[in-house]
Amino acid sequence: MSAGDAGDAPPPFAVEPPFQTPSQAGAFALLLGLLLMLPVAFGTSGVFTREQAYASAPEAWGSFSYIHHEIFEETADIDLLLIATSQLYQGIDGVQLQQQLSAHLGRPATVVTLSTNWRSAALDYQLLRDVLARRTVRMVLTSSPSFTMGDSLPHLQSHRWMLYGTDDGDLEGLGWRDRLTFHAQTVLGLPRQLLSLLRANRTDPSAWAGTYGTLKVTRGIGRQPFRPFAPPPPSLDPAALPFRPGAADFVVEHDPLPAYQTHYFAKFFAVARQAAVPVVLLHVPLWVERHDTVVRERLDWSRTFDGPLTLLGVPPSRLFAGMTDADVDALFYNDDAWPNHHFNSNGSTFFTAAITPALLATYDHLVTP
Repeated sequence: MSAGDAGDAPPPFAVEPPFQTPSQAGAFALLLGLLLMLPVAFGTSGVFTREQAYASAPEAWGSFSYIHHEIFEETADIDLLLIATSQLYQGIDGVQLQQQLSAHLGRPATVVTLSTNWRSAALDYQLLRDVLARRTVRMVLTSSPSFTMGDSLPHLQSHRWMLYGTDDGDLEGLGWRDRLTFHAQTVLGLPRQLLSLLRANRTDPSAWAGTYGTLKVTRGIGRQPFRPFAPPPPSLDPAALPFRPGAADFVVEHDPLPAYQTHYFAKFFAVARQAAVPVVLLHVPLWVERHDTVVRERLDWSRTFDGPLTLLGVPPSRLFAGMTDADVDALFYNDDAWPNHHFNSNGSTFFTAAITPALLATYDHLVTP
């Protein structure tokens, strides 16, 4: 074979060009652009609604069957609405709280907990906005963001409920990167939302209804087995639990939230103000805070979000006074795959009994004439 013949042979493993002509490349780019813009047309058309989004969201990420029922099927006034991520909805015994509030009011109280996993300020805002559009709420209870909240992006499952046409106006004030992230989420969620048009979503009664949306977990900390443990709750002065500037029991660490979360927390409090619904933030103690002698808050929430917010908290050392480390451990559980500690069934009963008197006093102050 001559040198000239060898030079004419194609190189090994040659890759054919993806397009044979510029018109083919242009057609592909046009098709890709149309697919990327399809969520905009789909969302603004109104064909797919928030009701369908909540009905199709998986229970692994929250009590979405119960959320769907409480927002779109129930109409009665809500005495106490909990917008709760896992630290709160596993830290509160909904049955115990409902019974105590009912006895306090002298009538059956309506307590509803909209429970979701993995904190998302955007989802909290959407839930509050949607329920306030349909039901009267007398007081909202949620938990204050802890120092573990550092996500600068949306909830990792938010493609399941983000929609153009109902959410895009809320993007005003966000930077271009957050807007692009929003768009990427809607692109990711479009196939599942299209599927909802072809088949019915869940209609079964929610398993969360019997506990008013809360969850009690019978697991131990680390790999230890769960053991029932019912220590008597401390007697706390309800007047000592609300935060006041300069209060010795509280420390404000001035640790700002990421911009994306700040944006939606502001909207959460704004929609509550617009509806004239008082908001109470509850500091749910973490296991890593168990020896703290003060309540550590990232921000002065009322000043940060310019609203009449009530923050309740008790120093963990006072909450767990007289208990050994092993006793405190028996109130918590954690997942080995994610080292984040939550109250288990023991802790839920204990914590609810400890802070309910302050919640009732706060309810009287903010709601009851």
